[in-house]
Amino acid sequence: MDDIVPVPDAFCSQTGLYEFQETQQDPGLGLALEWIELRHASANLPFWHRGVA
Repeated sequence: MDDIVPVPDAFCSQTGLYEFQETQQDPGLGLALEWIELRHASANLPFWHRGVA
């Protein structure tokens, strides 16, 4: 994200709740997400989620 957004934390904090934890993974596997939630800007609960918390 550093290549696209000069200050990632500032950008992400404007879009709502966020938490990123990067781990190492085999590049051949592509992107893997353990948990994802989508929320409306003023909502406390997600309207959609998938994964294993």
